[in-house]
Amino acid sequence: MATAVNERVDALLASGDAAAHCLVGATCDDAELACAGPIPEDWPRALQILGHLATGALVEAHLAWCRVPEPLRASDAELVAAKALLDALRRRDLAGLHARADGTSWSARAAPIVRAIASDARERALDLIARAYTTASVAHVAAALGTSAPDAIARCAARGWGVSEDGAWLDVVKPPVTEKQRAAIDALTSLTEVTTHLGDFALDTEQES
Repeated sequence: MATAVNERVDALLASGDAAAHCLVGATCDDAELACAGPIPEDWPRALQILGHLATGALVEAHLAWCRVPEPLRASDAELVAAKALLDALRRRDLAGLHARADGTSWSARAAPIVRAIASDARERALDLIARAYTTASVAHVAAALGTSAPDAIARCAARGWGVSEDGAWLDVVKPPVTEKQRAAIDALTSLTEVTTHLGDFALDTEQES
């Protein structure tokens, strides 16, 4: 069973497709459920956790870790490193996430998934900064992204953000509203109007009585 699941995982990783990498966790979970006996020691446990992290499925990643036998939790260095990434994401410790992602010697199988996890975390951090600030210090953004100041400036410039003359501050450009977000805003506006109308109707009825 372990050989078969490792072959399936390798096929997903060999595709070089980020979408395929996101299937690694679920593929391992499905194979684990189909396994009749104890899970073999050569099961790709670290990849199973990383695959879930690549999709943002922190609960599934945590459950996969909980199923790891106690002796393996300290003996498998890559498994320990994957757990550290999980912990950093659960704490929303982006600096810790990038420090662990960049500071660990990942295997050739794990490295592309870790790069995808780190890249996605950086994009989400920039999205959060864009929603929360109109200006932000380069030092703050670099710390949030786990990168150097020049790299942070380059990433922000790619989003159209401006840089102050002294290179210390960024003029944040908010991302355009997507159709999905616009639909949600319209729905909320409609709900507010209906609620207000019902409130006015109830008040009028009470006054008439």
